[in-house]
Amino acid sequence: MFYYNVNYWSHEDSQKFILTHPKSFTQEEFNELVSDCYVEAYLQHINSEEYLEQKEFETQFPEIYYDDDYESICFYELLNFVVEILKTKFNFTEINPEISFTVFGWSSVNKDDWSDDSNKSNKLVRDKINNIKNR
Repeated sequence: MFYYNVNYWSHEDSQKFILTHPKSFTQEEFNELVSDCYVEAYLQHINSEEYLEQKEFETQFPEIYYDDDYESICFYELLNFVVEILKTKFNFTEINPEISFTVFGWSSVNKDDWSDDSNKSNKLVRDKINNIKNR
C-alpha cells in the first residue's frame, strides 16, 4: 500500500487528505492524475445547478460582481471534488486518523495571547515549555 497526500494551503488555512492506493505512482504520474481530476472537478462544478444559479444571481448585480470573464472558483472549493474523483474513479482510499494532535498555530508557545485560546493541546505544550523555563 502506498500513501499520497492531496492538499491545499493558504496564509489563512489549509486542508489535507491522506490517500492510499495499491499502485506506486511517481511524482510526475501523480501530478498528472491529480491535475486531471482538478479539471474534471472544475467542469463538474461550472455545470452544477448551484453554480449556474449563483452566476445568474451575480448578473443581477454587475456593480458588485466581477465581469462575465471572471471565474470566481478557487482551488480550495474543488479539493473535495478532486478527492471524491480519486476515490470513485481511481480507487484511492482515504485515511481518517483515529487520533490527532492539533494546535492553534498563531498562538505563542510562551503565553496565552489569544482571547479564545482554549485549545487543550496548546495549553499542554505551553505548560511543559513554561515548566522547563521556570527551572
